[in-house]
Amino acid sequence: MSFCLQESMMKIVFFSSLTEDEWESCLQSKNESQIKKLIQENCIPSSIHLDAAYRIFERSSELLGDIFALVSEYIKKQSPHILRVYAAYDDRKNSESNYCFLVFTRQSEAGLKPLNEVYPIKIVRIEDCSEEDEDVVKEILMSHGPPVNISHVEINLNKVISDHSERLMKETKNITLITTSMYRSQNYQRGNPPCLVNDPCVVILVMHKNWIPIGSKPLPREINGIPVDVREGIAVKFRGKLPSEKHDNVRIGCKIESSGLPGSGHSSWVCNAGTLGGFILGSNSTIYGFTCAHILFPDKTLKEMQRDEKIYIGEDLELSVMKQKEEVSRLDIIVKRLEERKVYQASCEMDEYLGTVEMALYALGSTFDYTGVDFAVVKIDAERIPNTTEFPYVDDSGTFKRVILKTETEGASTERDFRFNSGKIIDEDLKCGEEVIKYGCRTLLTTGIFLGKRTFNNIDGETWYGQCEIVSNSSFAKESDSGSLVFRQKESDLEAACILLGGTRVRFAATYFPDILERTGLKDITFLKFDSQETKE
Repeated sequence: MSFCLQESMMKIVFFSSLTEDEWESCLQSKNESQIKKLIQENCIPSSIHLDAAYRIFERSSELLGDIFALVSEYIKKQSPHILRVYAAYDDRKNSESNYCFLVFTRQSEAGLKPLNEVYPIKIVRIEDCSEEDEDVVKEILMSHGPPVNISHVEINLNKVISDHSERLMKETKNITLITTSMYRSQNYQRGNPPCLVNDPCVVILVMHKNWIPIGSKPLPREINGIPVDVREGIAVKFRGKLPSEKHDNVRIGCKIESSGLPGSGHSSWVCNAGTLGGFILGSNSTIYGFTCAHILFPDKTLKEMQRDEKIYIGEDLELSVMKQKEEVSRLDIIVKRLEERKVYQASCEMDEYLGTVEMALYALGSTFDYTGVDFAVVKIDAERIPNTTEFPYVDDSGTFKRVILKTETEGASTERDFRFNSGKIIDEDLKCGEEVIKYGCRTLLTTGIFLGKRTFNNIDGETWYGQCEIVSNSSFAKESDSGSLVFRQKESDLEAACILLGGTRVRFAATYFPDILERTGLKDITFLKFDSQETKE
């Protein structure tokens, strides 16, 4: 039986036998123009028609991919717990009918079983993703450490992924990240230490290993003579709803929440949580905070922002935006209700109002050089303005002691306050192997290693270009850390280097802060600073 999915309605409309015949007829005659018309009209084919299409067209053909993508979108809208759906076949088997829809979720299979009655479904819980890449990164950092000097081999590897990443991500639709490694993983067995071979390679992370998306090409075994090491890795945005203290005078690294957002195609409402990255000064001593836009707006609004890549500005923005007129639009055009722009610290449910969004840019980018930017500026309410650049809380951890040792000239003291008071923005590129520091509301103060600029593909299908890849163990960042400011330590000061976006368990995506300033036109910003005699809550 065939369905038509109306985009604005979450219900199934049964088609007449005439429409059934249309699918049957156009598939038998291989009438591609008629098939494209049915796809444009959102007419959902039955599993029988999918089987027929799968037999008729090449597995890697774009048209077959579009047919299955239509059904994938229909399946995704059946539950708010579904994060991503795509059709794929197992390349380890030769059966022509061996395809299914991979449904990525945080929930167990039980609540989604009815889907399998209509289409072949394979539930993939993202928590069950292979730990191979996580184990490999941990082993390399523990046993070999980060690279100190860049060799000719690594320069060549970086050129290869720069030349081929965009093409590969278009050809194969389940790629999470394309990066490099001086070590190749071999014969990985879950629960056992990884077996590493000293063999420079291109590492390709995919959402589900051994399953090739329909409409995609299989991954190459080597590129320009360099071996390819395929591992599993799922990138998610680090947002979530977690407990945190309210600060009457808000601080860098505090947890923030959006206004209530509609669930994906459902009546339920949620409040996204993330981290307030830092503070900048506007004219008339107005104070603004910044974070990621994806924390504060629903997916529908983000997709509208993404389509035109314009910078959206509110009437109360007192910051200079140096952009052409055609690149800028009014924020109230895309977010019509002022209530939907309100931001809270720490809780939306407790009505702990912090401020209102006055600027947003949500643009994926298109090349390594044309960086994707996910950024929002919030005007802080007069009753919540910060009075310190000290972070909310830093425990007596190994990371804390290590950073303190670098900043203290006469011994180390775990009683020393830790703050971002230099007001400096990074003035030269991060170098491969350089250590960075992050403060997020979930994982607090952590350190990682910068590897280079990469293209990340999130589980929701968005491809983010030109993001900084940071590697660390799984405690570097987690849900609700999106928006965190990432620092580089230079002598005794911290410099703002990046803003955390998301990532896998051990590879993290952060947007280079100078790229944010360039794309938004905020080139002459001033970070909030205090003298040494700071007032505290």
